[in-house]
Amino acid sequence: MTIEEVHPSEPDWIGRADVELVTIVSELPHLAALALRAWGTVNYKNFRALRDVLRSLCPVALELRCLRSIPPQLFAGARALRLDRVHIDRQAAQCICAPVALELCSILQNDFAALQLDVRKLTRLRLDGVPIEAGELMARSATTLQMLEVGTSIPAPQAPLPALRVLALRDLESVRQWLRAAPGTRHLIVHIALQVRLAVSKESGDLVAWSASTVPRGVMLDADTIAEGKALEVVTVVTYSGQVDKRQWQDVAVSRRYGENNVEIRCMRIPQSRVAPMISRPSLVDPDILDENWV
Repeated sequence: MTIEEVHPSEPDWIGRADVELVTIVSELPHLAALALRAWGTVNYKNFRALRDVLRSLCPVALELRCLRSIPPQLFAGARALRLDRVHIDRQAAQCICAPVALELCSILQNDFAALQLDVRKLTRLRLDGVPIEAGELMARSATTLQMLEVGTSIPAPQAPLPALRVLALRDLESVRQWLRAAPGTRHLIVHIALQVRLAVSKESGDLVAWSASTVPRGVMLDADTIAEGKALEVVTVVTYSGQVDKRQWQDVAVSRRYGENNVEIRCMRIPQSRVAPMISRPSLVDPDILDENWV
């Protein structure tokens, strides 16, 4: 179930609709997945009736966006947890959460420090707009982590990530270091902000960007970097677009040899909100790549 403020012109609709939401949620006593998405920051303490209902539900898949004073007990039983622009109530009793899948987006340092996470069974992790200390989650889950998506604030780890198979990056400058840290990566996903056309150079194998005037903008990803992926099978280049309403594969799909592997190069466009594009930036990872979808 998803409860979402669809437009920022109606801030705190979720907070004002407390009673109505309780009526709906109460009809779903076995609710397993819940997404609660606000636009402006809403104080969780303003919920009265809804707080008691959510506490009793304990959904196994939980997404919270733009909420303040969140008690950690709310997501204690979550196996799949996505927190985006939330603030933790540090006065509340602490509670350990042991997720299998975890997304932390735009989390401040104090709020990250307040999270009590057991990541020994973590297989999927997204870190975007988080303090550098959040990188410790990778080291603590290195033997189980299969999918990882990181923003520009997290450097490649010194210790290897032997179980990693899907790697999504927003920083093209660090691709080589990440591939060395995760030698088993089969699918590399990279984000480029430019609205350009992409082509693979027939001579060098470099991934080159072109502007609308057919003028080369430069090398986005060079062949030597791609060859660094010893187990690499697919490279997907992702751009965000307000012109699409669902993920779209583009026509560019080239397969060629890099090092010891045949690697397929793909391009994908991901829908982005035109109203507030930086709120809840969609994951780079296509849910179809994973065994189970998110909320």
